[in-house]
Parts: sequence; C-alpha cells; structure tokens
Amino acid sequence: MKNFEEDKIMFVGADANKNTDHPDKYPICYMIGMGKIFKKFVNPNNLEYKNLLESWFNIKTIDNKGAISNPFSQFSDESLIRTLRKRWDPESKKIILVNRGWENGLAKNRIDRANWKIDMKKLKRGEYIDSHLPRPLSENFDKIKPLTDFLDIDLGDVYNYSTYKILSLISKRTKKILTKIIKLINKTKIKPKVMLDIGACEGEISVYFKTKFPNCDVYTFEANPYYYK
Repeated sequence: MKNFEEDKIMFVGADANKNTDHPDKYPICYMIGMGKIFKKFVNPNNLEYKNLLESWFNIKTIDNKGAISNPFSQFSDESLIRTLRKRWDPESKKIILVNRGWENGLAKNRIDRANWKIDMKKLKRGEYIDSHLPRPLSENFDKIKPLTDFLDIDLGDVYNYSTYKILSLISKRTKKILTKIIKLINKTKIKPKVMLDIGACEGEISVYFKTKFPNCDVYTFEANPYYYK
C-alpha cells in the first residue's frame, strides 16, 4: 500500500495472467482505489443503476466475455472491468500493478478452492494471505470449518448453516434418489408451486426440495407424536 496514489487504481496480483493471452486482465478481488476514481471508469456518465446495468448487457470486450447478458459460464467480471478501465485509461497510465506470485495457476500463500488444503502449521504461523472458499458455501461447511474455527468465526452465525445441518441428515442413498427426482422434474420443465411432505421426520427432504425450488411453497408435517421423544 505504500505505493498507492489517490488518483489511480491499484491491482494487487497483477501477474495472475502474465503468461497467458490476456496479461492485462487483472483479478478484481484486490482492486484498490478511491470511490471517486472507481466512478470515473465504472460509471463515467453518471447513469442510474438500472441504466448502468443495461449499458453492460451487450458491451463489446476484447474476449467477448464482458457482457453481463452472457451465460454465466461465458461471463468474466475481469473482462468487463478491463474494458471499462481501458475506456477510461487507454494507455494504462492511471494504474499501479503489484505482483502477487503464482505457482501452477494458484496464488502463493492462498488456501484455494481449486486445490483445497489447509496446512494448520502454516495457518498458525500466519503464512497464508487469503482464501478463496469452495462453493456453494452451504455444501462445504465441513471443509472450511478448520479455517473458521481458527479465525473464531461461529458458523452458527453464517447464513444457511442451519439448512446445512438439516441437509446433513439425508443419507447418501436418499440423496441419490432425490437427485434423480429433481432431474426428472427439471427435464419436464414443470415448475412446482406446492410441495407437501407428510411424515417429514426432521424435515430434511423438504429443506432439500426448497433449496432446489426456492419459489415453491413447502409444507411439512410430522404426524407421529412419538418421533421427537
């Protein structure tokens, strides 16, 4: 941060794509700058929020991955930012580049979801810089728990942890059956509006169904009065 200048944008980890066809496509997770500078290249025409997003729908970018109307697998936020940045600073005189150091496509001293492994000795020595967590979070609490425990983060305060605990009650065999059912429903393009679960036990199947069809009203009922005793 000692080289930071208020009239410029700093990219930390600028060497991420050094040996690729797009060396000037920098990670946006560590872009540093003043709000007024971000506004100059993100929203130079002072557009309203909706109009600003619409201006990015079919935006032309170098690798055709910057338009937010693209399918998720063909969209890159870094491509969008590169295009906006170059419009503002075509000669790249208003940016500061700081290298991070990379090995085999992974940032040094990062606990990365691409190769998730936590070295607890290294963690305790303070050698890690950051972590890119596995996704979706709701299905990976077990993996990240050693890290959150070390950082004294209570997973009970994390969104969807209660959902995760309930889903963990589903057996592997039941989950395979549910997965097949969900695939069949999606194949028919049916959009369920109501789901009734009679004899729901802990309600784990209802919760699973709700995660797959969030717009569906799910009603759960356990009829056995002795189940919870």
